[in-house]
Amino acid sequence: MAQRYSKSRYRLFSMLILLAFSVSPCAPVLAKNHHGDKEHQTQLRVRSSNEAAQIAQRQFGGKVLKVQKRNNGYVVKLISEDGRIMYVNINAVTGAIE
Repeated sequence: MAQRYSKSRYRLFSMLILLAFSVSPCAPVLAKNHHGDKEHQTQLRVRSSNEAAQIAQRQFGGKVLKVQKRNNGYVVKLISEDGRIMYVNINAVTGAIE
């Protein structure tokens, strides 16, 4: 009887350990968004409007006037030092200027 109690206690302890690791932040997460696909935020090269603005400004100079989020990236509106307005499309997945 004592041995049977010990085995069930061991099983319970093992299941609790497995449960703890499965819900811990260290466990791999296969998060899904409300559309049902895998969360792709971790795969993006450009994760914020600030990053998109920095990429555009490094490439073209000038001053950032506005950044808008679009389907697959960002549109950055710049004004150059000579007064020209530029719109730069940044692909969020690749980080490329399009």
